[in-house]
Amino acid sequence: WKPERVAVKEMRKHLSWYLHGMRGAARIREQINTISEPRSVFDLLSWIEHTALEEETGKENGPWRCSD
Repeated sequence: WKPERVAVKEMRKHLSWYLHGMRGAARIREQINTISEPRSVFDLLSWIEHTALEEETGKENGPWRCSD
């Protein structure tokens, strides 16, 4: 196991990468970079799931960019 501080920094790095291509990702990455507690990571993921992914985008796979 890693110290909590290290694990949160690693989660921030991965979350930022996973959001690549999502509409509004820059705003979410700003929030990610301020996270210091594990609970905050889960809260942000919940927000993304319930708010950002429900927005009408006009694309089949929601806010995700389609790569044809």
